[in-house]
Amino acid sequence: MEMSLDGFVGRLDGDAGFIFASFDELLVNWIVQDLWRAGLHIMGRKTYEEMAAWWPNSQEPFAAPMNQIPKAVFPDTLEDAAGIRPKSFAANSWRGFPA
Repeated sequence: MEMSLDGFVGRLDGDAGFIFASFDELLVNWIVQDLWRAGLHIMGRKTYEEMAAWWPNSQEPFAAPMNQIPKAVFPDTLEDAAGIRPKSFAANSWRGFPA
């Protein structure tokens, strides 16, 4: 999670673009290398769905590790094709959970 020193996290419309305004090439490279150290992305359903809509088509430097590192999702309302609500699921891609 990113937050400014005064506690600002994002706009009411969900825009968190302020986070990236001060990123230079050195910081981007450091973040990408740090992301590659993760063995698993852990998230809830809403975060998974939001990221699944963004990362597969992103050309940002962060896209490769975000797309290639496996995910573990802990949904409370996501259902698979059979209407089953799993307590968790693992996915090797953003399309890992059947719609």
